[in-house]
Amino acid sequence: MLYEIAQQYDQKLRTYQPCKPAENRQAWEELDEQWMKETLRTGGERLGFVWPYLTAMQYLDFARTGNRERFQAPYYEKRKALGDLVLAECVEYRGRFLDDIVNGIFSICEESSWCMPAHNRSPEGGWLNLADSTSPIIDLFAAETGAILSMVLYLLETPLREFDPIIPVRIRYELDRRILTPFLEKHFWWMGGKGEKTNNWTVWCGQNVLITALLSEKDPGRRRMILEKVCKCADYFISDYGEDGCCDEGASYYRQSTLCLHQILEICNEVMNGAFESCFLSRKFQNMAMFLYHMHVEGNYYINFADCSAMPGPCGVREFLLAKRIGNQKLMWLAAKDVQEGGIRARACTMQKDMSIRLLHMLHITEMEEYDVAHAPEKEDVYYPSTGLMVVRDGTYTLAAKAGDNGDSHNHNDVGSMIVYKNGKPFLIDVGVEKYCRKTFSPQHYEIWTMQSAYHNLPVIDHKMQVAGETYAAGDVKCCLQNCSLEMDLKGAYPKDCGLSFYRRNLSLIKGQEIRLKDHFAFEGHAEHEVILNLMIHRKPVSDERKREIHVRMGEETGSIFLKKGKIKDIEKISIEDVTLQRVWGNVIYRVLLIPEDQCFELIIH
Repeated sequence: MLYEIAQQYDQKLRTYQPCKPAENRQAWEELDEQWMKETLRTGGERLGFVWPYLTAMQYLDFARTGNRERFQAPYYEKRKALGDLVLAECVEYRGRFLDDIVNGIFSICEESSWCMPAHNRSPEGGWLNLADSTSPIIDLFAAETGAILSMVLYLLETPLREFDPIIPVRIRYELDRRILTPFLEKHFWWMGGKGEKTNNWTVWCGQNVLITALLSEKDPGRRRMILEKVCKCADYFISDYGEDGCCDEGASYYRQSTLCLHQILEICNEVMNGAFESCFLSRKFQNMAMFLYHMHVEGNYYINFADCSAMPGPCGVREFLLAKRIGNQKLMWLAAKDVQEGGIRARACTMQKDMSIRLLHMLHITEMEEYDVAHAPEKEDVYYPSTGLMVVRDGTYTLAAKAGDNGDSHNHNDVGSMIVYKNGKPFLIDVGVEKYCRKTFSPQHYEIWTMQSAYHNLPVIDHKMQVAGETYAAGDVKCCLQNCSLEMDLKGAYPKDCGLSFYRRNLSLIKGQEIRLKDHFAFEGHAEHEVILNLMIHRKPVSDERKREIHVRMGEETGSIFLKKGKIKDIEKISIEDVTLQRVWGNVIYRVLLIPEDQCFELIIH
């Protein structure tokens, strides 16, 4: 669809202008005063910044130890520092920051590779331990680095050329050899079209390659070729989504997927004089846009299947502009509310290393702050057939449950799992994902406990957990939003040698009352089998075996589970050592292990 529109456009591409260059002093001097003050303060703190040299041994560290952080931390900090200095110079425009900016530009240009060690895979196949400067790889952060340097060039080309004419030449040289030429001449897996399944990489890389080309490439023919190829990649990405718009990577990746697709569309629409207007009206695109809103629970909490945190971070200007583009006031409300609650840091958007986002934030801050967020809109119940995801709620409970399969992007083995919130507080949880390391994207992926079905709200059959892959899926799935119920057979998600005849799970929300879970199962033959149902709980559960109840104190709230069928086998305390999980759950969570009665579990959650 996008590629066809781009090919049919028979006029010259218009100039892409994300904002006014710094030499347009009238435009910059009319910006939000508080934003400018905070930007100057942040930039001033970067004066004299010591640009870290990224050594070969730091790059090799990932291959040796699996640690990503020791290389990534200084890598990110360099780019963040450059953005701080550049925006401060744009605000002040007196040359005070230029020495440090030039140091930053050359420091980044002199890196052996912009590709992360964890992504250092040759297009021809095979993982590389050290960077191969003769064959640049475009990964997420190489493409992002290209966009950052092209934005530096766009904003400050005149003063940089006056400082020394070699600087713009050097930037364009590096952008061409590391990003633009490889993009045109090579096929990377994330581009799609050769049997590869696309994911957030496709549009995240595509967005930044497009920005790089439109802001730095002087040849109009090459600009057009790059735009068309980005559109073709985006088409593959869109085709891998169901019509319902569900992101199987989870809410955490919405910003790297749907929001990046939106920016591609907006940029193409701008430089092709409105040719992409029809794309914003697409039902699939509008469904994709609303996914994040439907996953929002309350406050900082979101529904979080797959590699997704229950706290994926606040919304901002990109969500606001996407919502405005499709005319959806609910998503606008969510984005504006987060911005208004964020205070000065959200106002200046100083946490972003992406200057494009910081500039967008600055241009629309007044509109977002003046948006009426006094009354929260009601959230409707939703079901996504493409992934089997149901989210239903009343004034007290939010119930989310997933059928689907175990072949999702960023997959956890979680077919049939559920999440429960009570009055916005997490009750039954999906633990989420630890900080990424070498094992995360390796054949040892499912050795990580958070990826395993035994640490989701699911059964273990004869010590066997669910298996990864698209063929391991829920069967006979039936969702009735009118009754707020989801029913499925979990047999297909487990190894065939489990001997299951069926494992039926029925989940329902009785609005204004309670949540009900009923599992019943049967095995082939007459052998004895052990079935244990795991429940992952945020706060310490207290059991009352006489009343067959489990009580959980969640701040001022108390949640209870009545065991209509089933008995408590054990309650395990799980220490959380990973910093990423600690930010969400603290230092400990709990797992309740239940054993069945009459080949059945029946729970009432209230």
